[in-house]
Amino acid sequence: MAYQQIYDHLMKLIEKYLEPHAFRQVKDAAGMTSFQEDDKDYLPPCFSQRQCYIDICKEAGWIPKKKCKKKSIFKKREEWELMPHYYRTVEEMERSNDPEGQVADPIVSWTAFLTYWKDNFPNLVVRAKGEDTCTDCHKLAMQLRELYKKQAALMRSMNDVEAGDDIGITPEELLEASAEIEEKIKECKLHVEMHMAQRELFNEFKTMAKADFEAGKPIDQSLLMAVIDMA
Repeated sequence: MAYQQIYDHLMKLIEKYLEPHAFRQVKDAAGMTSFQEDDKDYLPPCFSQRQCYIDICKEAGWIPKKKCKKKSIFKKREEWELMPHYYRTVEEMERSNDPEGQVADPIVSWTAFLTYWKDNFPNLVVRAKGEDTCTDCHKLAMQLRELYKKQAALMRSMNDVEAGDDIGITPEELLEASAEIEEKIKECKLHVEMHMAQRELFNEFKTMAKADFEAGKPIDQSLLMAVIDMA
């Protein structure tokens, strides 16, 4: 029962919140994703394994208690508190005369939860904050999603028209939406090509600078590189 709750909760997160890297989405749209790309399933940075565990415990009727406000180490489950209208046993529930009362479900420990996640959802990870630093990738990915939604809505409307529910959608509008997607895909391809060209130039300069350093050239005759964090 406890493991089934974990499975159901994680599957719900996958269905509703799975979010690949913006750059990965742009590369996919441009048809330039390689087989070497990682196969991870990413949850947004606002999620965490610990918060997922706490949410599952609360769904089962429990409020996990920490040993210290500043530490995230949980107390023993016997010391946890119950959510409102939840009880440890049927007898406690019956004695309470609570019309909304129910018995709390069993739940596994924090360690067991992590083990279950690792064994059954090895590719599901929470994306690190700030890992996607390219705002153009985010912009292109969002625009693509909106265009695909628009195209799907028009196709549904076309089906309604064919079924006799004339709401004014024309094949030309659908073709226009497809053309917008094609134009956006071209933008994605150009953006990825620019990224690859910049990385190639960076690696070329890096090799030259390393060669000058190893050759012992004076500073004023060497190629120097300053590398900064985009974030």
